[in-house]
Amino acid sequence: VAGGSYVLSQALFSMRYSTYIVYLMELTPSRQRGIMTGAGEMAAGLSVAGAALLGGYLIAIQGYAPLFLAGAGSIALGTLLFAGYAWWRR
Repeated sequence: VAGGSYVLSQALFSMRYSTYIVYLMELTPSRQRGIMTGAGEMAAGLSVAGAALLGGYLIAIQGYAPLFLAGAGSIALGTLLFAGYAWWRR
């Protein structure tokens, strides 16, 4: 189950990442696309590093369940915010 879940999560992340980059580049003026791509990649890297650090502390203190619930909640919130933004822009 864990292996299949990992493969599925990586496949969904790959689809999300490509879609996000195309969407962002469409909204960004051509002269600022390099800056936006760099800033987005830096923010993503810092987010992953911060999540790993805080997640490690949370696992050590409270176990895996709170980390899983926090991750699921943040993904659901991000999805709703993005859907609301995309709907609002129409």
